[in-house]
Amino acid sequence: VTDFDNSDITLSGSANANSVSVSGSDKNYDIEVSGMATDGDITINIPAGVAHDEYGKANNESTNTENVIMYDITNPDVEIKLAEGQANPAYELPLLFKVIFSEDVVDFSTYSVSFGGSAGLSIAISGNGSEYTVAMDGVLTNETVTITVAEGVVHDFVGNPNNATVNTENSITYMGTTSIKDINNRYGTNIYYNTGNIVVTFDEIPKGKVLLEIFNIQGQEVLKKEIGNKVNRIPVKSLSNYLIRLSGSDFLQYKKVFTN
Repeated sequence: VTDFDNSDITLSGSANANSVSVSGSDKNYDIEVSGMATDGDITINIPAGVAHDEYGKANNESTNTENVIMYDITNPDVEIKLAEGQANPAYELPLLFKVIFSEDVVDFSTYSVSFGGSAGLSIAISGNGSEYTVAMDGVLTNETVTITVAEGVVHDFVGNPNNATVNTENSITYMGTTSIKDINNRYGTNIYYNTGNIVVTFDEIPKGKVLLEIFNIQGQEVLKKEIGNKVNRIPVKSLSNYLIRLSGSDFLQYKKVFTN
């Protein structure tokens, strides 16, 4: 064709492109679009009758098989939070963080994450798209671990790199070999509240002393006592909304998981 130019292109789409440039000749042309106001789609069409061949015959309307392009120049944001149900401080492993991106990303992995605090960490990542769970094991006792995602290490589908992490809940303190459980006057497997006493039972007498500590919901210690019998009764007042912790050098081989 001999008269195909910029004015022959119709632009539409949510990206609100406002400028087009046509280059080429004869049968082959390149179309460059610019002036996009936001991320979104760009659609081009060529109406019928805008270009003519050497005999003056006008073109038919364009056949649109690949006339839409998604325009995206926004970097993904990323936020780190504690996973649902994850306590802080924590008394069980693994420690679980939630990593949430503002859009789907394609290359988030353990290499994308920076960790601080504890040696010997074992890391596992699950999830896809825009939400992932990071599980941390091998944490040392009484350590605070942190997790961050540096700027530019993860990308969306078109290659835009992520912004630096927004860290709202990116650290957890792990208390180690202690076990802590909300009593709430409910019977547990081997620890319970009964007529003014905390009762702690073991399968056998511990080789070493076990330290029992009771905390209120503000984290303040209200009782500390060493115990070492198979059946231990500790007089207390009402235990509604209190926490109990057991620890000791030989405690793990006698400890059970306290489930209610």
